[in-house]
Amino acid sequence: MMNAIRTPKNRDQEPLRRPFLTPQQMSEAAGVQRVTIYAWIRKGWIEVERGGPGRKSSIYIPIDEANRVLSELSLPTVDGGE
Repeated sequence: MMNAIRTPKNRDQEPLRRPFLTPQQMSEAAGVQRVTIYAWIRKGWIEVERGGPGRKSSIYIPIDEANRVLSELSLPTVDGGE
């Protein structure tokens, strides 16, 4: 079962404006390993937002982007939690 959709905070600890999935949640929704999601991100197949500066900051996948990818894979989309 997928965890609740997260609303991450930016560097100033202000909540970001739209719901996101973590790479782990996206991997569960797509039925693939988490490493596959990271590979898709590196290849530019999934657009992400980061929780802060630098390459080691947290990665968040906007719900609309997650649903676009899931639709292309003919998989059920996720609820935005709004």
